[in-house]
Amino acid sequence: MASMRLLAIIAILVQGLVNGDSHELPSFDPELAVAKVWEVAEGKVGPDVKVFNVVDFGAKPDGTTISTINFIRAFKAACNHNGRAMLVIPEGNFLLGSMLLSGPCTFQPPLMVQFNGNLLPQGSTSTAENADWITFINFNGLFISGKGTINGLGEKEAWKAVCDGCRRKAANLKLIKLNDVLISGITSVNAKGFHMMISVCNNFVITNVNISAPDESPNTDGIHMSKTNKVRISNSTIGTGDDCVSMIHGTTNVTVENVKCGPGHGFSIGSLGHYDAEFDVFGITVRNCSLAYTENGARIKTYRNESPSKASGIIFQDLTMDHVKNPILIDQEYATIPGSVDSKVLISDVEFSNIRGTTISKIAVVLACSQSFPCKGITLKDIHLEYTVNGDSHELPSFDPELAVAKVWEVAEGKVGPDVKVFNVVDFGAKPDGTTISTINFIRAFKAACNHNGRAMLVIPEGNFLLGSMLLSGPCTFQPPLMVQFNGNLLPQGSTSTAENADWITFINFNGLFISGKGTINGLGEKEAWKAVCDGCRRKAANLKLIKLNDVLISGITSVNAKGFHMMISVCNNFVITNVNISAPDESPNTDGIHMSKTNKVRISNSTIGTGDDCVSMIHGTTNVTVENVKCGPGHGFSIGSLGHYDAEFDVFGITVRNCSLAYTENGARIKTYRNESPSKASGIIFQDLTMDHVKNPILIDQEYATIPGSVDSKVLISDVEFSNIRGTTISKIAVVLACSQSFPCKGITLKDIHLEYTGDPDHNEDTPFSSNCTNVKVNYIGEQLPPPCA
Repeated sequence: MASMRLLAIIAILVQGLVNGDSHELPSFDPELAVAKVWEVAEGKVGPDVKVFNVVDFGAKPDGTTISTINFIRAFKAACNHNGRAMLVIPEGNFLLGSMLLSGPCTFQPPLMVQFNGNLLPQGSTSTAENADWITFINFNGLFISGKGTINGLGEKEAWKAVCDGCRRKAANLKLIKLNDVLISGITSVNAKGFHMMISVCNNFVITNVNISAPDESPNTDGIHMSKTNKVRISNSTIGTGDDCVSMIHGTTNVTVENVKCGPGHGFSIGSLGHYDAEFDVFGITVRNCSLAYTENGARIKTYRNESPSKASGIIFQDLTMDHVKNPILIDQEYATIPGSVDSKVLISDVEFSNIRGTTISKIAVVLACSQSFPCKGITLKDIHLEYTVNGDSHELPSFDPELAVAKVWEVAEGKVGPDVKVFNVVDFGAKPDGTTISTINFIRAFKAACNHNGRAMLVIPEGNFLLGSMLLSGPCTFQPPLMVQFNGNLLPQGSTSTAENADWITFINFNGLFISGKGTINGLGEKEAWKAVCDGCRRKAANLKLIKLNDVLISGITSVNAKGFHMMISVCNNFVITNVNISAPDESPNTDGIHMSKTNKVRISNSTIGTGDDCVSMIHGTTNVTVENVKCGPGHGFSIGSLGHYDAEFDVFGITVRNCSLAYTENGARIKTYRNESPSKASGIIFQDLTMDHVKNPILIDQEYATIPGSVDSKVLISDVEFSNIRGTTISKIAVVLACSQSFPCKGITLKDIHLEYTGDPDHNEDTPFSSNCTNVKVNYIGEQLPPPCA
């Protein structure tokens, strides 16, 4: 009995600490903190701030040298400094084991962390069963800001090993017993466990972060909180294999707003009632958020257990659901502790308000409350959810390409009407002088346009703008589309050339983007950097990366001398690219003009592309694409693939390339796959009305493009492919090569009206006839065939 009384006293004391009723902790102004964090990101912190750069303490940004002890030493020096301090993690790849970065500290709060590097886990971290990866603990004041990435390198086998009763996997970032914390701009990917784990903290702001892991990665919650008070999470994108935000016992006074969630399990309060003597949950607001293809939307979940507690004062407001399985859910039967028959958690004063969108469940609202402690004060207000039967198709809203093309001319000329608010990068401090770094000014202008509640236009005027890597991220509140009048010349900051883990200009995670004008994105790629490309090395920075966007139009702009891809498009829907010019020397490797993956409904037209690699490349998951009236050369032609390179690739289908010309290219119309054990399909492909001028390999299916060790054949099935009305000249005696897989022979291959003439050196391979070469394929020939068909 005495021990029970002591536990009760301790619980009361700790409850007071968490809720701020006693041991009141110092607060900070979130608005001032957010403003301050930009200074940290830029390193504009004044001469009274002592800088502790991890490199100065021996850390190596080479991705191979273990730098754990060097990071700890740098932190300890900053922690013990008697004054203002900034810990700097510069660009580069840092290999780290588990780190405990612990106070108490003597610096003048906050500790500023300028974080621009890419953190990678030491191999043993994956098996460190009793340690999270990066832990900050036991001090007041922490501002983390920058474009850095914490990459847990979680992978399928480790995630599969998750089991009931096993200890959870290592969190990417653990924050415990901290007060007055701001985290902004950073990215967390592929955590083995939670991405951010926050416990026994007070006064927290998390803004403009990106968190991602595959939807099949269990227990990879985006932001997980317990026994924490006063938290604001905003303007962020979270997609994982578990809850986007989870709030368990003792979480109080939290606001989540303008967060895009998906994939994942939605916004969850709970599980509650799992442990004895849990603290109550209250004062939770989730508002102005969107959820797409998530398991749940707004959820409260509790255990059947004998442990009593309360959850009250909860608001889910202004939420948009897109194909959400369980949009509104109270589940007090989530799991059962042996010997218990009902939940003892009292849920009260909960409002679900203005929740709209689509669901894939016939039962869209489930309120399964406890029989012993029935829910009280539950309000549903303005709920409009529609059942959609095509929940598995992930069909996204479309836009009219013809109207979009007409509209884009107005954007280019600035004729957009008085209801459009203009955000000129120069008004945000950008300098068009070609020498002043204007990265942060562009980001601020974009953010202002992104957060505008109405029609918005971002203006990049004439002039030379020097820029580092930029992540221009939603979700946004503007009335789509965001119009970008682009007439300037963008030049890369010197360090961009060595930024191994960042593309140059990235738009991500919003709907509606029209970019138009006569502007140029000049990557300043050069021979020495291109020569450094190697097998197994990370690709060079793309000029323009577009990811998780819908309804996009790009017109009129120019991209030159990218270090890597010129345009990289992934996980997008409804794209029009027209009247663009893309160029790089033919000796520049991996400078694909337009590179696509996991993207649907694309039209590329009336453009000129000449690079050192594919003019247009379409890899796994690319569907329903039309390329027409495009001039290609130099380069490697129009390529589908490489396919079959990775595990569990998505199929490719519905590709048409027509009315295009190719001059002095390595290939013409090409499909290429790896020898690998990964099965997929490529089908419904048409190459039609193409003109070839001195093309080396005009028609090519190459299922022996490269080999994954241990594999002997390609498992990609190529079917229903037509090469039609392809004419011109080639420098190869074997102008048609169809080298298909022995295990999965090509099916439904048609060659119709082919007329190619040899124009190479007449003395080259003079004994080789002008011919075709076919393996593991039966070809359907129609009309003229030159070179002659395969025997």
